[in-house]
Amino acid sequence: MPSSFVPGTSYSTEFKLTVACLLIPYFVSFSRFADSIGNSLSGDSFVGCWSYLPNCQDFNFLQALPLGYSQTIFYAGIFLVFLLAIEGLLKNRWKQVWWALLGLFVWKLYTMFIIGSHPGNYDYYDIVLSVVVLFFPFKAWFLRLTFVFLYFLAATIKIHEGWILGTYFTSLQTGLAIFGNEIAPLVTGIVIVGQIVGAWFLLSSDPVKRNIAFLFFFVFHLYSIVYVGWRYPSSDLFMLCTLFYLYQNPAPVGVTKKTVVAYGFLLLLLIFQFIPKLIPGDQKFTLEGNNFGLYMFEANHQCISTVLATDTKTGELSTSTTMSINAQHRCNPLFYMQRIHKTCKDNPQNTYSWTFDHSINGGPFYRMIAEVDACGLRYTTLTKNSWIKYKTSELEIIGYPLKNYY
Repeated sequence: MPSSFVPGTSYSTEFKLTVACLLIPYFVSFSRFADSIGNSLSGDSFVGCWSYLPNCQDFNFLQALPLGYSQTIFYAGIFLVFLLAIEGLLKNRWKQVWWALLGLFVWKLYTMFIIGSHPGNYDYYDIVLSVVVLFFPFKAWFLRLTFVFLYFLAATIKIHEGWILGTYFTSLQTGLAIFGNEIAPLVTGIVIVGQIVGAWFLLSSDPVKRNIAFLFFFVFHLYSIVYVGWRYPSSDLFMLCTLFYLYQNPAPVGVTKKTVVAYGFLLLLLIFQFIPKLIPGDQKFTLEGNNFGLYMFEANHQCISTVLATDTKTGELSTSTTMSINAQHRCNPLFYMQRIHKTCKDNPQNTYSWTFDHSINGGPFYRMIAEVDACGLRYTTLTKNSWIKYKTSELEIIGYPLKNYY
């Protein structure tokens, strides 16, 4: 355990509350996993894998009910870890707290980057802030700086028509909640400016500026519940209140031998955020490089995936069509390709052709994928996939979507 994990007397109460704010989203996240069959031995392979680990389902080792007890037994142990962390906080047993939090952190990494592929912004918040709490010195400063920096990174994905013009919301059947479509571009523009510029006022020594910035983000997260439910605010809202309202703003800490790793960590986050920019094309359309940084629902995705199977022995044809009308569904071709590859493996006597039509923000359905041999496709992570087309002006328009509800 790093000695920096033990807080000084003046910071003890604040640090305890900070750790508690970190435990809340962990608890919400793991309570969902405990009841889910998705990341178990009997889970559906269509959950999807990271491109660097296409066989991620092979690393599942828990069996969910009703087929087995191992998952519920395991999460009973996870529940005990939470209890130990809380007891340690109450009794100032900092080594116990550190080891409990480290255990939760390691399992979080495993579920997000080994057997899972759908980490949300909230998961990245949990992981990044955990790194600061567990390993870095001067936590009072770096927690605040990192929190603000995450706001800035989240804003970079919004520099796209879906948010600048507000078409993510206006293309929904229900429109922009509370405010209405007429002022949607104004509202989304304020959010972008608030995250890029306003967030830094949370670090201001001027209490008036700091409180105005705090109020803006408090309202923002409260409003976000309308779209994302409680999960995202559980990672942000409690921590926001603890770091920027309940306690004083600490003095900035410069770059020294003790802090260079922490500042280097922030630089690494920035690099990961801009990985998608290294890949040619519109990342919002192709979703190549998605999930490497904060990404959330930056576009209103709708897609139609159609697979034509031919039995090479009998010549029999069959067609499978999957439609996505969920605005927050990523429509990531990688996951559809992985599902097809699983089918290819299970049915080697068949050949499979594949078309994938994609619409963002209420625009046309473009045929971005049209392949006669889907089983032979390979996905590259950091370079352009030639089979995923992105120049919409050159693609066939298949049709136009209806407005979806969510």
